[in-house]
Amino acid sequence: MDWESLARLLSQTYGDPRHGNPTDPTDSLFYLMLSRKTPIATAGRIFSRLQEASARWDRLADMPEAEIAELLAGSGLEAIRAGHLRRVAGLLRERFGLVTLAPLRNWSDEDCLTFLSALPGVGMKTALCVMLYGLERQVFPADVHCIRVLGRMGVIDAHLAHRPAQRRLAVMVPEHLGYALHVNLVAHGQQVCRAGAPKCGACVVREFCAHGAADGLKIAEETEPYRV
Repeated sequence: MDWESLARLLSQTYGDPRHGNPTDPTDSLFYLMLSRKTPIATAGRIFSRLQEASARWDRLADMPEAEIAELLAGSGLEAIRAGHLRRVAGLLRERFGLVTLAPLRNWSDEDCLTFLSALPGVGMKTALCVMLYGLERQVFPADVHCIRVLGRMGVIDAHLAHRPAQRRLAVMVPEHLGYALHVNLVAHGQQVCRAGAPKCGACVVREFCAHGAADGLKIAEETEPYRV
């Protein structure tokens, strides 16, 4: 894979969007916990509501889970999310004296990943996203869109499960391209290389795609969806 050319074309097309992710690491953690399997617009509204009610996270560790769940109305799985959020806030305060991730700015990438991925409700992808968006680390979180697009391109086995795909891509993607490739592959997967009906005719990186470059492939939008 010519990662440099792929990253350049995607950046020119989508402009490196942040997808609503805050720059502060603590904000980023809670936003990402809320945005999992939730539309960005909905997650943004609930994030602002929760942040205001918890006085920028300081009260979150002491709020009853039922109260947190009410603030999360509309996000789905409110009771489970409320439990995770309260426990994470408590663990951060216990470790750092405040509900904050600021001390991680001085930690190694390995220590950050180990600490974050051990938090309740936080997996490897969320941990890497916090590192990418909130700590400006050169890492590559592979979400479902990234994995789908790169699977169709033939970079990885299209049938590979999420966790092994994340581990594989973490060592394949050049570190300095992690941010650009992540944010723009997400945008590309949302807008063009969609799960059910990819718009191959509108794809700016079709030349890299094992499916799109296949002999005899019809690239009009009406083409039958891929079965991968």
